[in-house]
Amino acid sequence: MTAECSTVYNGVSNSVDVNSNDLGTDAWGRNKTVSDVSLFHGMFTYSVPQQMWLEYINGAEQTAFSGFTSANGRLKIQGTNGQSNLLMSKRHPRYQPNRGHLYSTAMILPDAANAVNQEFGLFHAQAGVFFRINAGVLYAVRRTIIDGTIVNTVETITLPAGIDLTKGNVYDIQMQWRGVGNIKFFINLQLVHTMEILGRLSEVSIWNPALPIAFNIDGVATMYCGCVDATSEGGQRENRQRGSVDSEEVTLSTAETPVLLMRSANTVLYNGVNVMNTRDIALRRISGYSDAATIVKMYYTRDSSKFTGTTWTNDDPEGFVQYSIDGNITLVGGTTGLDRQITRRIAANDSLEVVNPDNQLGDFYLTHGDYVLITMTAKNSTLGGAAMEWGAEV
Repeated sequence: MTAECSTVYNGVSNSVDVNSNDLGTDAWGRNKTVSDVSLFHGMFTYSVPQQMWLEYINGAEQTAFSGFTSANGRLKIQGTNGQSNLLMSKRHPRYQPNRGHLYSTAMILPDAANAVNQEFGLFHAQAGVFFRINAGVLYAVRRTIIDGTIVNTVETITLPAGIDLTKGNVYDIQMQWRGVGNIKFFINLQLVHTMEILGRLSEVSIWNPALPIAFNIDGVATMYCGCVDATSEGGQRENRQRGSVDSEEVTLSTAETPVLLMRSANTVLYNGVNVMNTRDIALRRISGYSDAATIVKMYYTRDSSKFTGTTWTNDDPEGFVQYSIDGNITLVGGTTGLDRQITRRIAANDSLEVVNPDNQLGDFYLTHGDYVLITMTAKNSTLGGAAMEWGAEV
């Protein structure tokens, strides 16, 4: 069944098929429409926001950015001899089943001729799809894990006449996906390469399609990015599953007491391989109660050394989210160096709820390597407790 739009001109009827295949209509023959939904985007007008991005040098996360800065409103990506410089979004925008997935950016590659891998797209160390330029040759790259081994499929892109990679061009990657669909690469909105996958693979093309936006240089070169986006074609705001942890009732005192600690694990074990945890969670609510007047504080950090010696419990079977309660929490050096997010007072024999004030557009996302700590300081020795609730992109 096809759907047609009909017009009449000078008494002659003209029909045009508006769908490329029969699934362009629903079961009743009505035309389907598709609206894009941005899952994550970045601009670099003033800075490279550390709330949104992470820098790695030779695989080690950095506390301050060095190779990635804002320059004249662009992201400047500066490579260094003998090291890999990676900038990666904290968020891991998930592919939404039966939808298209689109990566879009604008790049200036003044050192395109350098014999250095310069990469941009949707990727991390174990999965992804991205552009690579090296020694003036542009490549399409797909990365996955098969039976515990990281596999990179690299295909050469033939550039159309007139494309100068050293100047500003727009780059797009469009995936049918569903695990086995074709992947298309565009420059200046022109299709320049297709990874012909459909009907040819015995494995899914990318084992994990929750992919961060990333930029990488493994030597001396400079790249510039105008802006970047990951979009679901016909998608929606990601569905989430509720999660929560509760300290139960614990003993409080006049000293600041760590009551409840939660972390989004940096890595999880998958088929015998430690892989990046790409299951993002949006913190929804924290709550507390106490028999005496009490101060409640919430802290955030990515510094794992603050909790060396802590005993962890998995909140889910795979260990994506882990927590620790009261006496199992080891807080090294107290709260110094932690980023305090909330301070609230609970009256005696009362309770408190703090909800994200901007749940519609301003989710408090926790991703791989994030820690959230709740402490309580009571007027006197007493009993109390705390809880955290969130939505997870499962």
